[in-house]
Amino acid sequence: MANYRVNETILSNLSDEDVSFMFAIYRHRCLDENLAYRFFYSKQNIRRQYTTQRIAALETFKYIEEIDYDKEYPALFLTTNGLQAVKWLAEKYDKEAELCKGRYEWLQSRDLKMSRVSLNHQMHLNKFALEFEQYAKENTEYTYYDGKFMPPASNFMMPDAMIDLPDCYLFLEMDMNTETSQSLIKKWESYRVFLNDPAEFYSEKPIVMLFIMENVSRLDMRRNTIMKSIVTYIIDRVDGRFECYVGSSEELHSRIKSHILGWSTPERAIEDASCRALQNNFGFSISTPSFLKGLDTSFDLYIRRLTPEKKIEVFNKRPQEFLVDIWLDHRSSVVRTILNYRKLSSQITQVTKRQMAYLIIVPSETWIYKKLKQMDVSQPDNIYFTTPSRLSACNWEEAIFIIDIIGNLAHFTDKSLNGYVHEKKL
Repeated sequence: MANYRVNETILSNLSDEDVSFMFAIYRHRCLDENLAYRFFYSKQNIRRQYTTQRIAALETFKYIEEIDYDKEYPALFLTTNGLQAVKWLAEKYDKEAELCKGRYEWLQSRDLKMSRVSLNHQMHLNKFALEFEQYAKENTEYTYYDGKFMPPASNFMMPDAMIDLPDCYLFLEMDMNTETSQSLIKKWESYRVFLNDPAEFYSEKPIVMLFIMENVSRLDMRRNTIMKSIVTYIIDRVDGRFECYVGSSEELHSRIKSHILGWSTPERAIEDASCRALQNNFGFSISTPSFLKGLDTSFDLYIRRLTPEKKIEVFNKRPQEFLVDIWLDHRSSVVRTILNYRKLSSQITQVTKRQMAYLIIVPSETWIYKKLKQMDVSQPDNIYFTTPSRLSACNWEEAIFIIDIIGNLAHFTDKSLNGYVHEKKL
């Protein structure tokens, strides 16, 4: 590579926004004017023209170049001279370790380039990543890796990007509604090979895959296609150590905030209210018994109603105890638990010498009916459902319901959960 000399006078006079923008182009491989304005320049100067002028200046200095790909704004890449400028700035601002993470060496400008057909996908991926950084940077320790910078995962797969968090790795898969059924099968086969033998770096923490749907006009239809593919080809490995979420960018940012970063959100408030209802409205206590640790599936809660003698209450031969999952976040591991609950129930019975019912708190009756149809599951044995609204408004036997294969919903006549009453047709 030619030895380009940098103009230290020009670089020293760049604004903080210019420097941050150039660092970001390197870390994300490319950006555009819209992302530059939204995430780097608008706080300094709300006028869109200011961003346009700064980009023009960086182009004049031959630090960045435009690549057109039939969108409103062309992609902006670092030139060879721009990469030398970034290296000089990184040394000045002590950012070398941050920018070289994963590979421990600088990439060359040609390594950052990509084909025009990949640019729309990359720009949507970068938008999602920058949105994450915007809300996480002040409160969360993390490291973002574009796929080009990631430590090798395996010879067979590499996600589009990764966010390394203290408690898990977030794998980002950007879906532009272009992957066929066959390509999805190949993707899950690659994930299976990786999960069977992950590289050492990825063995340290659980992995959460975010399947981000963009460019989709019929979101629910695409979601169903993805979920059916997951259920058919990889669901047996979605065990909590490997978790999957499928949704739009907006939905998945909400999941990150509430269930991965653990922030207080309206969604978490509903979950907390459901737990309080189980305790205050129905007299259940919540605990974590030792027998749960021996299972290959985790549950959110174990609840039981106790007598004054601190024994589990039994009503007409039905122990008043449940394993509970709060399934308001749409995580895929609960699908695996539903499909495998008969086997799990046998394991639990061997340890506890009694059957254990499984209660799932879901967003709505219609939502779980659609989910069961998607999984091709009729009313599963010893699995019951409720919703936050039913927990707050009904007595126990009416709060709990089952649904058959054609959408008949029934609640129960008493706490034994033996007799039931048809409530409605969904």
